Order: sequence, then structure tokens, then C-alpha cells
Amino acid sequence: DSVFANKAAILALGVILGEEKVAKVARREIDPSYRPRIDALRNRITLRERHDLASHFWVSAALAVVSGEAKSTAIGKAKELMDAEPGGSGFSFIDMTANSAGIRFAVLATKNETPARNMRERGRQSDSSFDLCPAIDGLPEGMTSVQLQEQYGGIGGEKSRRLFEEIRTRLLSCKLLQGDG
Repeated sequence: DSVFANKAAILALGVILGEEKVAKVARREIDPSYRPRIDALRNRITLRERHDLASHFWVSAALAVVSGEAKSTAIGKAKELMDAEPGGSGFSFIDMTANSAGIRFAVLATKNETPARNMRERGRQSDSSFDLCPAIDGLPEGMTSVQLQEQYGGIGGEKSRRLFEEIRTRLLSCKLLQGDG
């Protein structure tokens, strides 16, 4: 069953490359003795040459498997809005790109048997992580909530909506993110 295998792989990668809390959402526990190996992998794996984007991608993919596409999207947006508050790293359309890529990957890889098998085959033929995450150049990040509101009209403002549409267009340029999702 390719769907089950893909879901299991995505959940495992969500925990290993993303965040241990994903295991709790999936009602599993991680053996603490694995922590050094997990940290070593996280330090080696990148998307678009950034470690944080690999984490965003795999956590969002895992949440899409566990909770669905809409909830995973909402969680990603809420997390970025929290980051825009004082003390946070700032709202990032780049992080939202990685989140969206992870969600799209999970949806395509677990939709039903045929797309699941197709994703596995395309994954075997892929030679670059760029097939998973589109270009991030020109996307703003590090914005406070005030900057997001003033410059983009907030997360629902016209300029933000245009950026989210640009992200969707960029996703379709990735070989592993093409298809019906």
C-alpha cells in the first residue's frame, strides 16, 4: 500500500527532520537515545540551503498527514503570525513557501494509490531537493506584525494574497509538486 507507506515515511521525516512534537500529535513517543542521531541529521539536511526550511517542509507535511491540508496551513500561518510578535524571528513568506511545499507534497503523496505510487517513482528519479521546494528569492521575511500590516495589509491583505499566489505558482515549478492536489 503506497499511501500507507508514504504516510509513514512523511510522519517519520516530520519527526526526524522537523520537530519531535510531531510524534506527540501522531500519538507516538521518541526514544531519547535517538536524539544525537536526529540532531546530526538535522544539521546535514537543508532545503534551498537552509536548515529551517527543511524543518518547515517536513513538519507541515506531517501535520497535513495527521490533521489535513487546511489545518496544516492554518497552523503554519498561526506560527508565522506568532513569530511576528516581539521576541520572534518575524513573519516569513519564505517559511510559508516551505510550509506550502510540504503540505502539497503530502497531499500528492497520500491522495490515493496511483498518485502515491507516482510520487514514489518521481522521488526516486529526482536528483535535487530543489524538486521539493521552489525558489525563495525576492520573498520577504523577518517582518514584525506592524510591518506585515503596514506593508502588506496583514496576512489577508491584497499584497499578501498576491505573494501567496506567487508562492503557489512557484510550487508548480517543482518537479515533485506537480500534479493534481
